[in-house]
Amino acid sequence: DVLLDIIADDAGLLAKGDDNSFMNRVTLALRDKLTPTGDDDRPPPKAPKAQSHVRQARPQQPAAKLPETG
Repeated sequence: DVLLDIIADDAGLLAKGDDNSFMNRVTLALRDKLTPTGDDDRPPPKAPKAQSHVRQARPQQPAAKLPETG
């Protein structure tokens, strides 16, 4: 199993108390070796966020008055 091999390779970091480095190495190794195999392995798409209410409260005027003649 890929995960068990990676944990065994970097178990020394856990013994030293270097949890952050251990997790970084596991994440990097798994990112390269594990890929989604189908639609069931992919997370569902996120819904688009709604626009802020601040946008509605501000007046819709240009920032500066543009000259009428060039």
